[in-house]
Amino acid sequence: MKFGVWTKRLMLAAAAALLVSASGAVEHAMAAGSKVKYDDTKKVDKGGVYVSLNYINYHYGKPTYVPQFTFQLATMDNKILDTVVAGSSNYDFKLQRYDLHFKHAAGFKKGDQYKLYLASTDGIAQTIEIWDNSFKKEGYSRETTTLKANNYYVLKMTSVEIEGDNGVMNRAVLKGSQNYPLSGGVFTDTSKVGIKLVDGKGKVLKNTTIQIDPPAGSGGKRIVAKSGANGMVWIKANQLKLNSWLKADGYTINNSPAPFKLDYGLIGELVEGEETQFVNFTLALRAS
Repeated sequence: MKFGVWTKRLMLAAAAALLVSASGAVEHAMAAGSKVKYDDTKKVDKGGVYVSLNYINYHYGKPTYVPQFTFQLATMDNKILDTVVAGSSNYDFKLQRYDLHFKHAAGFKKGDQYKLYLASTDGIAQTIEIWDNSFKKEGYSRETTTLKANNYYVLKMTSVEIEGDNGVMNRAVLKGSQNYPLSGGVFTDTSKVGIKLVDGKGKVLKNTTIQIDPPAGSGGKRIVAKSGANGMVWIKANQLKLNSWLKADGYTINNSPAPFKLDYGLIGELVEGEETQFVNFTLALRAS
């Protein structure tokens, strides 16, 4: 066998090993000449449709507020099969992703098509991307479908090869099944900042007023806002100035009697217009 052929095969194998889906499963392509030993695509799958969507709070750790949105699985003639509300109940805080499961009692088979319909969002979740990943001779490729509210993605039940025995690529499954969830990402509104107010025990503080004062000479204006029933205070990002001071009368914040500083590490990229995700954080208030 020529050296070039070996080199090409090694490059293909290395590249395949780097393809990781939102579910954490490695995506591969079946090597030329390989045979499928286990073919799960020949039977009706009644396990439902699985979707894993990344939502990573890059700069602020565990999300204070988990964006909410509603997906519906429907037939191509718009018969609703299942509805799933995405939120904190199906968000994995450790892996930073939503794991959604759509039931389909009758089951689906290879060749079927369905609509994955984004029925609504809470306004913080602005767009949802669905990624179609593939690995061909030309290399890895990803086709992205970007959804806004009232848009849908067409799910085609096609065959995908995954690891079977001892890491060997010899099992075929359906895309969107439990063994190969759809992958994608959630992208949020950066025009708002969410601040969650809690007490020393982590209990939500509702109807609590905060005040944000801009630094001297910045030309900014004082912001006064009140938390809602879920403890969230919503601030327009374009009203914030870097190094502003936040306080709440009658409370210490994060165990400090001094006002809380909105420094560069917290809102710097937001103020500079470079932030790509919704800024949200929690403040612990204690009666002073």
